[in-house]
Formats: sequence, structure tokens, C-alpha cells
Amino acid sequence: MQDKKGKPVRYKFSDSEGLALINSSNGIADDTQLIVSYERRSRIIRYSVDGVWQASIPLPNHLSDISYFQSENKSFEAITEHSQYDFLVGSERPLENKTTNLFAIPKLHEWSFIPENEEYGSLVGLTTLGNGDVIALERSFPGIFAGITNTIHLLKFNQHQLIQDKLAQFRPTNQLFNDNFEGIAWHKGNHFFMISDDNDNALQRSLLIYFSIEGLEEHLSN
Repeated sequence: MQDKKGKPVRYKFSDSEGLALINSSNGIADDTQLIVSYERRSRIIRYSVDGVWQASIPLPNHLSDISYFQSENKSFEAITEHSQYDFLVGSERPLENKTTNLFAIPKLHEWSFIPENEEYGSLVGLTTLGNGDVIALERSFPGIFAGITNTIHLLKFNQHQLIQDKLAQFRPTNQLFNDNFEGIAWHKGNHFFMISDDNDNALQRSLLIYFSIEGLEEHLSN
């Protein structure tokens, strides 16, 4: 990723976490662009597919100032394009002294995503389904001996009211899913991709998993 001057982003400005695509299915060649959300220096940037800076997505003041987040590393972890709200972006944990951590950008609406594990759960991934419902990925890491639990939630928006429904949970005993999964993407039907971050740690793995959520259709909005 490049900055406005065409130089690679570096240090705290390079902590990219969330990715969304626009114009990816409009049938026009070379029209796709990347929307990237960042931690540490909270911002959302639009790029060409080869990483050339195009524009910054406007943010309200309290979302562009990292001091409003619980820490530099708890800001814009996830983003997804949405037909009603343009973009939905989530911070890992709620804003400092608030309960909200899910935001519609650029026209601001705020919601409180409630993790399954309220003490250790973090919002780390978002993806939008064909009907406008949203899948949210929660990662819970109480400690190295407890392992990682990943929970998948379905989010519905009814007149700006957020309705949550837990769809699946992967505990350490599930083995393959006991990793630091931080990204999820809807493919088609009830099929998804999920990817883990190895944190540049020899004891962790980078995994790309393709899986289905049985019974998903029963939970979807009409």
C-alpha cells in the first residue's frame, strides 16, 4: 500500500487489518478498487488493486482520533461494503468509555456488537451476504493455555436496530479452527472463506479455510 506521495506506508501507518472490494462484480474490466481499514492510525483508504492511493474515506472526528479507542491496537479491525450503509467498519473492542464498536461510514450510525465472550471477545471480521445481512467473526483469546475460540454471528439491521444471532462456534477442541482467525469472506450460498494471522510467530499458522454453515438459510432476513 502506498501513501499520497506514492511511497510505501510504514511503521504505525502500515497496520492494515480490514479489506473490502468495490466494483468487483460489475462486469467492467480493471474497475475494482480496494477499501482498507487500519489500526494504530485509524483511517479508511481507497486504493487501486495495485495499492496506489486513491482517496481517504471521510470519518467523524471521534473515529479518526486514536485516543477515542481502548488502545492503538483495538481500532479498525474489520470492514465490509454494504448496500444500505456504504461501509460497515468494526473496531476490535468498544470505544473508550462507550459500548459502541460497529459503525456505518460515511453517514454515521453506531451499534454495540455484543461478543459471546464479553471479557475477551473481539470483533475481527465482517462480510456482507447477498440479502444485506452481515456475518461477524469474533475471536476470543483468554490466554495461551485456554486456546482461541472463534464465534460466527449473523447481524441484521431493522430500521437501524441491530439484531444478533449466533450461528457457529469453533472451540480449541475443534483443532483446525483453533487459530488466530481474523478475516472472513462470503463466497456463495452458505459457503465462506476464513483466514488466520500467524502474528509472525513460529508457533502459529497462516491458514485459509473454506467451510459451510449448515442451516444458515433459516436465519436469514427475507
